Amino acid sequence: MTTNKTFLILLLAGISYTAYNATAVSENFAISTTIDHEITLGNFRAASADANVSKTGDLNMGTIYINPAYTGSEGAVWAYNSSGIVSYIVKGPVVSASNINVGTFSADIPNLSACSKGGTSCGGLSVWGNSNHDIINIFGGDDVSNWCYFYLQYSGSGNTFYVYPYSCNLKDVSKVTRGLHTGTLTISYNPE
Repeated sequence: MTTNKTFLILLLAGISYTAYNATAVSENFAISTTIDHEITLGNFRAASADANVSKTGDLNMGTIYINPAYTGSEGAVWAYNSSGIVSYIVKGPVVSASNINVGTFSADIPNLSACSKGGTSCGGLSVWGNSNHDIINIFGGDDVSNWCYFYLQYSGSGNTFYVYPYSCNLKDVSKVTRGLHTGTLTISYNPE
C-alpha cells in the first residue's frame, strides 16, 4: 500500500502559475523565496495518515537575485544542503541566493536511520514534484530548464525530517516571471 502526502509550494515573483495537485491535501506546507526579480516561496503543508506524516516547519528559500539583463548562454546551477546552506556550481544569471530555512515534517517509520543521508527516497518515504523529484517551471514561464530538485532527510532527532531543494537550475532569464507561482511536492510512503 502506498500513501501519498501532498505539499503545496508557493513561489512569489509576480503573476499566477497553475498548481499541479496529484492527490488530496488535508494540510499545507508553505515554501517561500524571492527573486528580483526576486522570488518568495510560500506555505508548506502535509496530510497525516499512514506513517503519521505531519508538517512541523515551513521551508523558506529567502531571496534569489537575478540579473534580468543577463544574455550569456550559461545557466545558473546552485545547491542547498540539509542545513539550508547555499553553494554555487555556476552563477550565470543568478547574482546571489540566500541560505534557506529547510522545511520539516514528522513521520513514524520503522527505520529512521535509512534516511540519514539526503535523497529522493528512503525508509519507504519518497519526495515527488511535477516531474519526478523536481518542480519544473518553479521560477515561472514555460522553460523546462527552470527547476529545483528536492531531497528529504532524517534530522537525527526524534521523528523529524527535512525537505529541501537539493539543487536548482535557471537558464533563460526571459522565462522568469514575477507574480504568484504554485506547484506541488508529494511525500509518498510505501512501507518497506
